[in-house]
This record gives sequence, C-alpha cells and structure tokens, in this order.
Amino acid sequence: MILFVQTVIGQNNNADQSKNHERIKAKKIAYITDALELTPSESEKFWPVYHEFKKAHEVLHNERHSHDKLDDISEAKAMELLERSIQRDKEEIRIKEKYNAELLKCIPAQKLVKLRGVERKFRKDMLSSIRDRYSSKNNRKN
Repeated sequence: MILFVQTVIGQNNNADQSKNHERIKAKKIAYITDALELTPSESEKFWPVYHEFKKAHEVLHNERHSHDKLDDISEAKAMELLERSIQRDKEEIRIKEKYNAELLKCIPAQKLVKLRGVERKFRKDMLSSIRDRYSSKNNRKN
C-alpha cells in the first residue's frame, strides 16, 4: 500500500512538473513573440527552428554539467576533461553558427540580435516571480 501511495505521489509530482514546464514554455513563447513583434508568418517559421536549436544546446549544457568526480583525479584524466571542455565549446560555436543561419531565414538580423536579451529578461522575470511566490508563501506561514 505504501509503495502504491509513493508511486501515485511520484506520478502526480511528475505530472505537476510537466504541467509547470508546459505552462512556462507557453509563457516564454508568448513573451518572445510579443517582445520581438513576430508576425504570424515569422512565428510559423521561427518556432520550429528555435526549439530545435534549444534542444541541441540543451544536450551540450547537460554534458557540460554532468561532471565526473573531480576529487583526486589523475593528471591524464584532468587533461582529458580539459580537452572535452574545449571540444564542447567548439561544438557550441558550430551549433550557434548553424542555427543563426537557419533563424536568419525566419526573422531579420535585428530581431535575432534582440532575441538573446529577450531570453535573459524572460529568465530574470521568471526567477523573480518564483522568488516572490516563495517569499510570500513563507511569510504567510510565519
């Protein structure tokens, strides 16, 4: 019985996380679309390429942040890690070049340049919103 309850709770948490992720993704799409003033035609072409770019970038990000245990590593292992880091950096540049070219087929350069700042502002606004909610929730408990 306990295992069943834990499984249901775990599924609910996964479902809640998935809902939250989808809600945030929808907010991000609306936010970027509005901030860049994307036309319907631009949006139709832009979003599939943008999502593809983000998936490719996420793979590199996950690899970069999945560190091996760094305590007491050998010099050879340290050199290998440094080389892998450089290779990831090169791959990141290759991905940016490829997707910049693809995105420029969808939107003008001015909007693509503006995109990076819009993404940062969205993240900043979301983090601020989360902090505010967490803070107000803790204040109500006290």
